Amino acid sequence: MKIFIDFDDVLFDTRNFRADFQNIFSQFGIADDIYTRNYYNYPPNNQNFPETIYILEEHLKKIGKIISFDEIALKRKIQNLLKDTRKYVFSDVESLLQNFSRKELFLISHGDPNFQKKKINNSGISHFFGVVKISRIFKSQEIKKIINKSDCSRKKEKYLFLDDRVHYIEEVKKCLPEIITILIKRPEGRYWDQKNCYCNFTAKNLKKALRIIKGNK
Repeated sequence: MKIFIDFDDVLFDTRNFRADFQNIFSQFGIADDIYTRNYYNYPPNNQNFPETIYILEEHLKKIGKIISFDEIALKRKIQNLLKDTRKYVFSDVESLLQNFSRKELFLISHGDPNFQKKKINNSGISHFFGVVKISRIFKSQEIKKIINKSDCSRKKEKYLFLDDRVHYIEEVKKCLPEIITILIKRPEGRYWDQKNCYCNFTAKNLKKALRIIKGNK
């Protein structure tokens, strides 16, 4: 069995992290509307995937064109926040991950590798995973690379994919029809995408997801 799991809003309380992150900007006189207006103002990647990527340096550059602020001090505060992100890991995460070996668990995250790597590496859970992938491309491409490296026959091995966004699930399912998809719909999450034909199951937390995974072994 191979279990591919998204990070933000599945394992990590990104809503609370984002609130603390934005608060740092406000400490430097950056108004919420300026922060928000320039947060996701980046073009999609060259494959026209609908998900934009947060790039800290670009965000600061755009804000710097509007107002003056102490960029060095702000970056220092952000680095302090990123040094320890354990408090943002959902309480049910370890109870799921400890049921599986590292060779069964794969963390597949979408975003800027530089920023995302710090969030993940300092969350205290990266050691549970045999592979951690942070990519700007389609998640299905990363998953296919991992599956193709496996010595096991794709006909015999089970694959599962957990994500909180339907468009990621749809993209992966279209590429890998055999994969079992679980849409995570946490009350604490930022998105409430509706299940579609590409989602095999939904789960409101990882306790429920664990039951689904065990039922599909």
